[in-house]
Order: sequence, then C-alpha cells, then structure tokens
Amino acid sequence: MEKATYFDWCQDVQIIYGARCAAIYDFRTEDVYSLNAAATQLAYYIDQRLPVEEIDEKHKSFFEWLQNLDLIKLSDALVVHYKDYVVQEQHSLDFLWLEVGGNCNLGCNHCYADAQNPVLYNRKALPLPSYTMSLQDWERVIQQASELGCREVQFTGGESLLYHDLLKLIDFAIGKDFNFIEVFSNGMLLTEGKVKELSERNVHLAVSLHGTQAEIHDAVTGLRGSFEHTLKGLKRAKEHAIPVRIAGVAVGANQYDIINLPVFANSLGFSEVRIDVIRNVGSGADPALMPSNPEVLSKKWLTTPVFEASRIDYEHNRFWNPCWAGKLSISSTGEVLPCIMGRNEVIGNVKDQSLQEIIVSPNLMSRWRITKDQIEICKDCEYRYVCGDCRPLAIAKGNLHGSMPRCTYNPYKGKWALLDGLEPELSNDDLEPTIELVEKPSLNNDLKFENIEAVDKKEIKRIEKLPEKSNRPNPNTDKKRKNRFKKEVIQPIEIKKKRSNSIKFDCDPDR
Repeated sequence: MEKATYFDWCQDVQIIYGARCAAIYDFRTEDVYSLNAAATQLAYYIDQRLPVEEIDEKHKSFFEWLQNLDLIKLSDALVVHYKDYVVQEQHSLDFLWLEVGGNCNLGCNHCYADAQNPVLYNRKALPLPSYTMSLQDWERVIQQASELGCREVQFTGGESLLYHDLLKLIDFAIGKDFNFIEVFSNGMLLTEGKVKELSERNVHLAVSLHGTQAEIHDAVTGLRGSFEHTLKGLKRAKEHAIPVRIAGVAVGANQYDIINLPVFANSLGFSEVRIDVIRNVGSGADPALMPSNPEVLSKKWLTTPVFEASRIDYEHNRFWNPCWAGKLSISSTGEVLPCIMGRNEVIGNVKDQSLQEIIVSPNLMSRWRITKDQIEICKDCEYRYVCGDCRPLAIAKGNLHGSMPRCTYNPYKGKWALLDGLEPELSNDDLEPTIELVEKPSLNNDLKFENIEAVDKKEIKRIEKLPEKSNRPNPNTDKKRKNRFKKEVIQPIEIKKKRSNSIKFDCDPDR
C-alpha cells in the first residue's frame, strides 16, 4: 500500500487560529500573513493531516500557493510539525521607573501622576505623604535591582530635576553597572551646568514638548514662557551631544499642532519623537481632554493589521504579558507598580519588602503573567502573540482582563472597524480564499506621524483571487529569498529583555 503524503508547516513557521480567521507567522522573515475565513478552513486540512490525495482539486491551488511562499512542504509524517520551546518560570527584571519626586514646576492638565504645580494648576496642594524615599532608600533599590540583573532605569517625577540628589543616584546607578540611564524632564531646568553634568555621565534625556508653537505648548503646561525655556534646554543638550528623545502628549488643546512635532523636532536636530494620546489616568481621566482629531487618534489606535513575527516576542507572549513583564515602577513613597501608568495597581512597598520578594510574589506574578490568552476578545484573535498590550488602558475601563480599548479588530467577524465605529467594506471576504502579507511596524512610527495613512497599500501583497499557476511568483527564482531559506535550523531560544511588541499601545516613558 502506498504511503500517504501530507502537507506540513515549514520549520520556523507557525499558524495561529482565531475565532474566525488565522494568521501565519514566518519567524525567518518576521512576516505575518493574514488568512480570511475561507483560507482558514483550508489551512485546517494541514493540522488535521488530510492526505494530499484527498484534497479537492479546486483547493489544490491554494496549497500550491503556500508552497510557493515557502510556508508549507510535503511530508509523510502523521503528526504535524510544531516546535516547543522552554520558557523560564521566573522573569528577569529588565526596566525600572524611579519616580524620585512628586513635585513639578509646571501645571500640565493631563498629568498621569497628579504632580502639577498647584500655583499653575487649578487644584489644592496635595497633603505631604507620611513617608518619602530617602537617598539611602533609593540606593538600596538600585542595588537590589542591579543584583537582579536590571541594567536600564529611568528617573522621572514629577519633575526629576527638582530632586536635589539626582546626580548622586545617577552616579550610584553607574557604579552598579546600569548601561542605560534616562532622565525624563520637561526641560525647564536644563541649565548649562546641569546639562554639562548629565553629559559627563553619558545620561540619556527624554524631554516633554507638547507643541510646535509657544501658545500651544504653554496652554498645555499652564505656564507662559515654558516653551522658550524648554527649547533653550534642548539646545544646550544638543550642544553637549546628549541623546535626546522628544515626548509629546496629544490633548484637545494641541491636537491640530502636535502632528507637526516630528518635523519640528527634526528641524531642531532631534530624530527620536514619540507622541502618545492622553490616558485615562490621574488628571487625564477628564474626558473633556481627549482629542478628537482622527489624524492624531489613528496613530495610537490599531485600526489595521501592522505586525511582525519576532520569535522572541512570540515565545515570550505565550507565557508573559507583552508589556508588563519585566518592568516595575517605584513611586516617591516606595509603592511598587507594574507600570508607571497603573497608578492604582499597587503590589507592594520597597520600605517593607525587597525587590526580590516583590518580584516572586503572587501579587506581581498574577500581573506579569496576564497573557493575551487570558484577555477578553484578545484570546480569540489570531494576532494575539505578536500584538502589544496596555493593561492600564483596560483598567481605566474597569476591567483588569478587559480587551485593548485602542484596538478595533473584531476576531469574531474578522474585520477592522474605523475609529467612528463604521466597518470598512471588504470584498470576497469568505467566498474566495485570500492571503495578505501584513505590513510591519516601522522602526519609528512616530516619525511618520504627519502621514494619516496607517497602511501603504502599495506595500501590501494581497491575493484577492488565486491566480493561475503560470502567474504565481516562484520564490525559488528569487536568489535572496532562496538563500534565506536554504537552511531550516531552529536555534535555541532564551526569553529575556529586548522585545519589540509594544505596537501602538506603549506609554511614552516606556523604553
């Protein structure tokens, strides 16, 4: 009796099924292919081990297409090819936010930490906390973080430069082998002397800039003249060759100006620009502050598939939260949060516990381990292992395990919605099997902020109908592609640090 032949997935290729559709992750090229409902039903034949000889003749062209894309191959194995990876039971501490002070010299109405200057912001001064972190407390935290392998830290506030022992903490962190140290500031206090001291220590800077015009920026900060002072600080940082990234927050007051921030920052000599939309945290909980400009919102809402299939991200996200895992924020009173935006998610206090105790505690692990398989709607999405996350955005809606509020994909319909709630029209959604090569995120999406089109249609290879065999591209004729896939070798994987799955949901302070 002749042995049966089956289709099997190539090594380093994984298909993930959603409630209606599926996505193919090609870890060799980091490409993601989107399959509509009709194509998904055919893909099931591979996992169900349907012999090639029993596949309906009218469907064979679909599998030949997958072969030409080098996604499947012929096999005589009865078991479908999948590769299991071992992921560590404990996660390393990769990044720290240290909120060294709760005071600020500005009065930004969107402040997530409620750290505004009460003279500039319409509120009463907050009562002084019963306990604030001393220099020795901060040094103990940095020491413990270093012993846990953490090498990246951001000093923030309030306004971090108001903290009188900041340079001592920076020196201490340098002595404990931290190789990335960032100071987040509004730039008002970047004097010549302060900039020189930061430059000598090879510190990075993140500077808030909320507009390209004085009247716009000053309206957000609450202080007339703050725009000019911030620009002077940026100029000094540039003269001393300090690495600087510009950070802006879109609110109603600046929603038509902030879209020009990347171009403006570039004219000042700064190429890294990150723009977030106000979050429903702290003072930002006021719904009147939310911008309505669709050009702004489209840059932080996911309204079309933009993903890449990093194997590191994929393996990490199956067992850990895409954003929270590996990060901690510590407030000026010692409270430990899984994220600087998760103001109400207090999981401990460093004055009572060591970082080691906090990291292995069930309280933190229950947050770090919130995977997309545990999140409403996301658990039924085919993109769940290559997508980012932001739990504070869901918590602001009242549900720790709620779906991502800034994603418009409906996995039960296999459709993306527009920001106004209308669904885009899709032709031949289920009648013909279609495969779409998903656009990859750009290296710096915010540098394209002035471009409202989230997807360049010319860059998407979409198969509306399967072409005749003679018209199909043959990967074997592409020398580069042929060489790229010549060896199917799976390297051992180690889940740690540097991940690139923040997509559009990342908070600005996040590195």
